[in-house]
Amino acid sequence: MNAPLPKVLIVESAPALQDSYAQKYNLGAVSSLLHAYSVEEAQTLFSQHADVAIIAVSARVGSAEVNTAPLVEQFRQSGFKGPIVAVSPLRKHRDLLKAVGANFQAENKSLSDMVRYLLDEMANRPARTLRRMFVQKMRLMKARWMRGEG
Repeated sequence: MNAPLPKVLIVESAPALQDSYAQKYNLGAVSSLLHAYSVEEAQTLFSQHADVAIIAVSARVGSAEVNTAPLVEQFRQSGFKGPIVAVSPLRKHRDLLKAVGANFQAENKSLSDMVRYLLDEMANRPARTLRRMFVQKMRLMKARWMRGEG
């Protein structure tokens, strides 16, 4: 019998971005994607799925302002210990979410890469090494990009 796919909750109000996350790297084939298009829907899905493995939270969901910091805090206060990815094209918005409990960050265009990486690492490594491994990988990717190699 096959093990159930890990659940990934993606909190993003733009349907086009939700679709792109699912299609890139075929995330739907390696995880069960839970799509929340509002803060309220994210709260409901989170309460219905106690076995969520990864949460990706856009900084601005249905708002012109950063409005998901309380949601990230709520996830952490509920006891969620898994990766929470702060998603925004703006570093200052990602930093706001990291300050309240997100432990990874990604721009919108690299969220699929991040989720796939985290899923792979969760399957192969102890949870305490995930962040260190990801930081090393991101530094390597940035160095290659700065050298014009990627």
